[in-house]
Amino acid sequence: DDLRDRLDEITSKKSIYVYCQIGLRGYMASRILLQNGFVDVYNLSGGYRLWQASTNELEKLYADQPCVAQRNHQFSIAS
Repeated sequence: DDLRDRLDEITSKKSIYVYCQIGLRGYMASRILLQNGFVDVYNLSGGYRLWQASTNELEKLYADQPCVAQRNHQFSIAS
């Protein structure tokens, strides 16, 4: 309800990225935004815990290649 009450504070002129711990609240927030006319909305599917775990696994896989293991892609964005 807080998001719905504050929609007028959010600009629709920029991309909006939403996320939460496991993905459900981020998904709900993205749906609310889309249903209220926002177009460029992205949810971090699975939440930041899944993103962090997958990023850590990639770093382990490429530990001997530090140029590949850098966090160049800080968001895996799913719409």
